[in-house]
Amino acid sequence: MVRRYLEIAEGRQLEWLLDSAADAMLIADREGRVILANSPALKMFGYASEELIDRPLEILLPEAVRHGHVALRAEFFTQPSPRAMGSGRELFARHRDGTDFPVEVSLSPLQTEQGVPLVMATIHDITRRKQAEIALQESEVRMRAVFDTAVDAIVTIDEAGVIERINFAAERLFG
Repeated sequence: MVRRYLEIAEGRQLEWLLDSAADAMLIADREGRVILANSPALKMFGYASEELIDRPLEILLPEAVRHGHVALRAEFFTQPSPRAMGSGRELFARHRDGTDFPVEVSLSPLQTEQGVPLVMATIHDITRRKQAEIALQESEVRMRAVFDTAVDAIVTIDEAGVIERINFAAERLFG
């Protein structure tokens, strides 16, 4: 069955193209069965090709969102268009070992010459970016604590000399 879809989707040329991509990509049919996953996707999720192909793509999602994803997938196929998945929400994927990790997903509709609708998902693991965002927030909290509790007056200005911030000590000093 999977090979039939690959033939419909222009056979080896599509498989070769996806495998040459640096980004994790997979193609699924309307029923959510994975029909093709490139090497970066297999590595990202920890599966061998034979373990993932012809399986429901919901195995790549945390259990709490799997059921809801089925409806979202069906909705995509009623109005297929290229788009980011989950706009305004944090998305997570599930590794084969059961760990969840943050992702960004872009969806692109495909249609075979025979009119069979498919979807290609491009997935980015954004774990490092999320860790950097958390570290930056923690650094900002520490910096704000130092700024606000300093005994000496602190005034920060921009490059034009406009006051941006003053601490409590500066407020007391200057009234």
